Amino acid sequence: MINKYRCYLALGMLTLTLCSHAQLPVKGALPATLPSPALPRLSEKLSTTRHIVQEQTQDSLKQAATGPQALLDDIPDANTLLPDTVPIEIRNQAGQTLLTEVYIQQGWRVLQQEWLLLLNKQQRQALDRLPFKVLSETPLPRLNMLTARIRVSAQDDKRSAVLARLSGLGIEVVERHHVYDVQAAMTEANSAHAGSRQPEAAKVFRSPPGPLRIGLIDTAIDFNHPGLASATIHQQTFVEPELNQPLAHGTAVLGRLVGQSSSIKPLLPEAKVFAASVFYQKDAYSQSAPTLALLQALDWLLAMDVQVINMSLAGPPNALLEKALHTVHAQGVAVVAASGNAGPAARPLFPAAYPSVIAVSAVDQNKHIYRWANRGKHIDFVAPGVDIVTLRAGGGEGRESGTSMATPVLTAALARKMQAASLEASLASLIAIAEDLGAPGRDVIFGEGLIAPAP
Repeated sequence: MINKYRCYLALGMLTLTLCSHAQLPVKGALPATLPSPALPRLSEKLSTTRHIVQEQTQDSLKQAATGPQALLDDIPDANTLLPDTVPIEIRNQAGQTLLTEVYIQQGWRVLQQEWLLLLNKQQRQALDRLPFKVLSETPLPRLNMLTARIRVSAQDDKRSAVLARLSGLGIEVVERHHVYDVQAAMTEANSAHAGSRQPEAAKVFRSPPGPLRIGLIDTAIDFNHPGLASATIHQQTFVEPELNQPLAHGTAVLGRLVGQSSSIKPLLPEAKVFAASVFYQKDAYSQSAPTLALLQALDWLLAMDVQVINMSLAGPPNALLEKALHTVHAQGVAVVAASGNAGPAARPLFPAAYPSVIAVSAVDQNKHIYRWANRGKHIDFVAPGVDIVTLRAGGGEGRESGTSMATPVLTAALARKMQAASLEASLASLIAIAEDLGAPGRDVIFGEGLIAPAP
């Protein structure tokens, strides 16, 4: 009887945890079609959930159960409830493994046995005397940073061991090499549409086009798409040349900004776009961007003298990325980022959650919040981002949903304002014209309110 009770209890709590973090309902029938993110990405969510289960299931079981202490002590360890997460090997076209992603605490993903250091030249020279392999040394002059990417042994691949090896050098920042995800999902594949349905706003931005210089940190772009034929785009790649570079997400985001067709009206038709390609193809359905590529992209975009940088990606906190973004903000350049599509109960995602970044969430045509959108005190604005018609890599158009699709709206609005005002003044102006949704004033769902393009 005790064994049966224990199994039922463990299974029930695990089911609740999985449903909560995968954003599936506990009660009622599953929908005929799973909402986005698409079904192929669900397995990745479940893999991530294992790490949350490891940290939370034991406490949850003990709090929920009643009975003798012996029963609680006999509950199986959370590690036995799900199999170990298999490392994700990133291969080139020849099938050779170039990188390996693994999950760490809290479900974040990192490049296995890789760490990033923020250091000076003297500290860099001292690394050669330590049992590390220095994979690269990257000066980032506009960010005033010098980084080293190192590989450690398997037994040293933990913070305490790395810090112990570096003891006495006084290195400013030691971080894992985190990876980040795009924040949009296809809602209707391989189809063209007459137009997108967008909510109306009380006030919209209508200033005439000017010499806008916009930065985009995303996947590579499909330059052969006819919808980009009249756009001015300069692309720089920060992905290792042997890795496959995806095109879909960056093309869709760029399609919102400068794409043109009979059914797509660009937000910034005459802007010059400087696109940083930072993602490699992980598998058939997902992509990853390593931290170092994001740092290099930010440094390059500062050199290109952009006014606003669009980052429709999200992931873990990283001290090097935080420092770089603070420097970008201090130079008067705006960074607009997708708040994330992990669900209303999810923890904050970065870079959107950093104070120096403008966090954007998404609403649908009825001004309802996107069902997968993150929430929190860091949300600054919402914009149309559900069932949006934009460009598809390979040609044609399709509908996309996600906070990634909302972010370009704020990028465009802020860029217009910054033609004649500082970043701080431009933000104040957007707050003044934002349509307040939900509870009066700023809130954790809609932030300061809705900014929408002209109909």
